[in-house]
Amino acid sequence: MINVKSTESKKKNKTGIASAGLTPVIELLPYKRLDGNFIVDRDDHYQVYLKIGTRNVFSLSWAEKTQLMNHLTTLVRLYAEDLSILSLMFPAGTEPQQIFWNRKLMQARKERNHVQIKSCQEQIGRMLWVEKNLANLEFFLILYADNKQMMSDKVRDIKRNGGFNLEISDVGQETIEKVLFKLNNMNTDI
Repeated sequence: MINVKSTESKKKNKTGIASAGLTPVIELLPYKRLDGNFIVDRDDHYQVYLKIGTRNVFSLSWAEKTQLMNHLTTLVRLYAEDLSILSLMFPAGTEPQQIFWNRKLMQARKERNHVQIKSCQEQIGRMLWVEKNLANLEFFLILYADNKQMMSDKVRDIKRNGGFNLEISDVGQETIEKVLFKLNNMNTDI
């Protein structure tokens, strides 16, 4: 005769994450997936991250600073939907400069110009130091919607109302992944 365990005994003998008192990662993370440049959260609502252009406010005149603040104030007044503004520190990217100076270094080596070789090596060293030791403060707008169509409309509206003045631009999937990684691992360097 075959002995069949009841469902109650199966529940009591359950092993794994739930029996150890741990919560699966899927239940902890507030996001399900990336759908293009949109993020789908666990409640099937959409989010989008838009990058706000950064400026050196210390080099702006008082009138330019006031104008920039007024643009942001106007955007928030005109856009009545929910939005969040996020600021994060990211490592300074110097890849284009490194490519430029490596190209100049190769050219100087072909010409055997020792002064130019030394100068290029110093510039490359500076770029590596900047990348390792300095960070950029970047700003993002987070918009929320119930579906894809509403999200597309909201992105269009936000760009129409303040996109040009605040240099609001779309963010690619790679940047979204970096932002989400940084948000979920605040003490970890990217």
